[in-house]
Amino acid sequence: MNRPRLINISGNSYNVSGKLACNELVSLESLFKFCMALKQNIWDIVVLKNKNEFKGDFL
Repeated sequence: MNRPRLINISGNSYNVSGKLACNELVSLESLFKFCMALKQNIWDIVVLKNKNEFKGDFL
């Protein structure tokens, strides 16, 4: 599935897709929408990282 089709099916924006492409944080709701579109579980698409691995101050 190509990126524009996934965005269309999931209902997410290009902005959310761009954040994922750049390994930036997105909401759990956005991830859920991608999971539903791909018919996958959350653990199939998510990799947890230590907070020290992030570039910005998110906490």
